[in-house]
Amino acid sequence: LAPNQFNDSLNIELRGSRMGKTRRGSETRCTGGSGTVQGRGFFEKSPGNAFVLKIQNGILYYWANSGNQWKQIGATTFLNTDQKIAIVTGFVSGVAGTAALFFQGIGVPVAYWDGDTSTNIVFFTQGATDPARGDFAVTHPCGRVCVIGTSTSDQIEFSGLFDHGNGEWDSASFTKRIFTPAGERLLAIVPYRSNELIAWTANSTHLIGSINDSTVGNWTRQTVPGSIGIKAPRSAVVTGEDAFFMSGDRHIRSLKRSAFDIAYGVNAPISYWNNDLIDSINQLHSDGCASIVFDNYLLIAFPKDASPNNNRVLVFDLLRYTQLESGGLAPICIGEWDTWSVFDWVVATFNNQQRLFWIENGTGDFIE
Repeated sequence: LAPNQFNDSLNIELRGSRMGKTRRGSETRCTGGSGTVQGRGFFEKSPGNAFVLKIQNGILYYWANSGNQWKQIGATTFLNTDQKIAIVTGFVSGVAGTAALFFQGIGVPVAYWDGDTSTNIVFFTQGATDPARGDFAVTHPCGRVCVIGTSTSDQIEFSGLFDHGNGEWDSASFTKRIFTPAGERLLAIVPYRSNELIAWTANSTHLIGSINDSTVGNWTRQTVPGSIGIKAPRSAVVTGEDAFFMSGDRHIRSLKRSAFDIAYGVNAPISYWNNDLIDSINQLHSDGCASIVFDNYLLIAFPKDASPNNNRVLVFDLLRYTQLESGGLAPICIGEWDTWSVFDWVVATFNNQQRLFWIENGTGDFIE
């Protein structure tokens, strides 16, 4: 069989050695909690002191690579119990080392946790002049926390650079802003390379550069040609020089760069050969699709047919590429996996070993 002649397979990958490689199983690591799962993240306070975090029904839970139950952190709960909450790592004045930051949405104060399982989460005092913060946030490797903000979500807010000693997120004075053209609503942002950030709206893709420069005036902003935006915010993922995301037509696309390393467009769908699978994605709930790159595979959890929740995983092998009819190369799709009901993925490192987990839809169980 040639490449892409086996791309509708279920739970098996056809290898070049003429053997079928079946998907490995999974194991439930911990259970507990009830209600809506609002966010998840991995927080490493210091080497050897790491936590997987989950927010469910307004309660912050942790798992630290032992035990089979989620453990609640403190008695303080979040102000909302059913809306998304972003979890990132940053610095807070008066807290030794890093802290976990929580962005709960417009008009709700930012909160933090210092990494001590006996302490409560703490809410910042939100002044009248403080910018409103959204619920989609990332920590850039250059040392900035980046958040989609404002009631119209047409700007990104940046903390100061951590290594300049003023990266703490505790007042508006450390916040920089970049607006999207024509006030388009931002849906997703991901760190890209050492000093860039990719930002998506429903109809466009933008590249913000030089954000490691302490002078905001030196930053650059480029609208990537093609007028192609993102459908599912959590489908955006970066590995090396490649950025993948689900566009409005539910196909999986990537950013296209020239030989001079300039982003000049969006590639034809890497899922070009998988129209039957793409057509089976539930359009009404496809904005909940979630992607991760792990062990050289691109995994995209999606809701199949009438399911309102992600119940299948579309799998691409990032080590094997094939030629698209429209030109360019695309990783080979090896089919789909079932029985995995993924709310969102978590890649965590314990004992110097990187491991893949996910939060189960509905139950909030933690599975590896």
